[in-house]
Amino acid sequence: MVILDRLERHPGRLPDEEAAALQRLSRTIRACDQWWYPLLEQWEQLGNDFNDADKQQAAMLALLNSVSALNGGTSPAQAHVN
Repeated sequence: MVILDRLERHPGRLPDEEAAALQRLSRTIRACDQWWYPLLEQWEQLGNDFNDADKQQAAMLALLNSVSALNGGTSPAQAHVN
């Protein structure tokens, strides 16, 4: 709703920073009750330091591997299903 309101009140292209902030807000609202939300939140913070997509992907894999190790070797998705 915030994004739609912003677009209706200010037609035209949103500044890149504002569009990115609104997308983050949307993902946060939609995903905050999911098991993977904290992982995405940390990835976003960690990814701010990397401009390279490969490094950002490596950061996500490192976070996922860390969470799996803390979960006894089971990925959070597998633990959530069981």
